[in-house]
Amino acid sequence: MIGKITRGSSGRALIRYLFGPGKANEHTDQRVVVSGLTIGIEEGRPLTTEEIAGLGGAIDSAKDAHRADPPGGHIWHVSLSIPQEERFIADEEWADIAQRVMSALGFEKEGMQPAPWVAVGHGTSANGNQH
Repeated sequence: MIGKITRGSSGRALIRYLFGPGKANEHTDQRVVVSGLTIGIEEGRPLTTEEIAGLGGAIDSAKDAHRADPPGGHIWHVSLSIPQEERFIADEEWADIAQRVMSALGFEKEGMQPAPWVAVGHGTSANGNQH
């Protein structure tokens, strides 16, 4: 498993990117795999434009409510990928992996205010690795 964390200040922009074509038109079959939000969106299917906007707004809601953004931004984009030569990972396993990663990063600690997060699957990268 390959992991990379980048930081940013716009959940709306990140969600638009994740559900868009990607940098090399590599994003295909974009769908919510699992989330730490009650977003009312069925997992495993494409989202409408309105649902994409709503999801981005939900990710930014705490920043918007408090009018504050920490240095480096409130967004952590955790990219996970499987090398091309590895086995195929089904959405159910990606969901389990995402839950474990978010727990390990402290986003779902007992006694802490839950942080909104979402795992988005969108096919293989330009290099052929599942992500």
